[in-house]
Amino acid sequence: MPGALKQEVTVLDSTQIFPELFPADHHFDEQHRLVRTVIRGLKEKELHSAVGKVFTYREGKDHRALVVLFSYDLSDGDPPECHACFPEMDVASFKWRAGGWRKQEFIQNWSKAFGAWGEPAEISFDSVAGKKCFVLNSEYSNQGRYFASKEYFDAENLKLLKVVHSR
Repeated sequence: MPGALKQEVTVLDSTQIFPELFPADHHFDEQHRLVRTVIRGLKEKELHSAVGKVFTYREGKDHRALVVLFSYDLSDGDPPECHACFPEMDVASFKWRAGGWRKQEFIQNWSKAFGAWGEPAEISFDSVAGKKCFVLNSEYSNQGRYFASKEYFDAENLKLLKVVHSR
């Protein structure tokens, strides 16, 4: 339409992410992490959630984003740092619509999450077979053995596309 104003796509940040994903939670700690109470097993935990990664991309004419949140249990004051400890991971896909970012898919406490020593696995963004995807890079060594893998997940529906193992 001639003369129509084109609306600029804004950067997706925590001020848009948290209200879209957790509309009932409004308490933040001094590091600007969302504080929320969850039930895990039979225990109540207070998680402090931060935006870990935001990947923006185009799919045809659509502006899209993939957001990864890291949620830490700080009940002992600091995140646990044991060899098998890592933060919970929430994953969400967003699409730019009518002047704002809107949630498409959202998985809380994503079961594919992993990491070590209180840190999440390395996460990157790539393409596989023409699909945009995020990649979880895993490395593990113990008693002289080393294992590594890359898991590729479709950014649109968060489903596993491919696993590459190396030793």
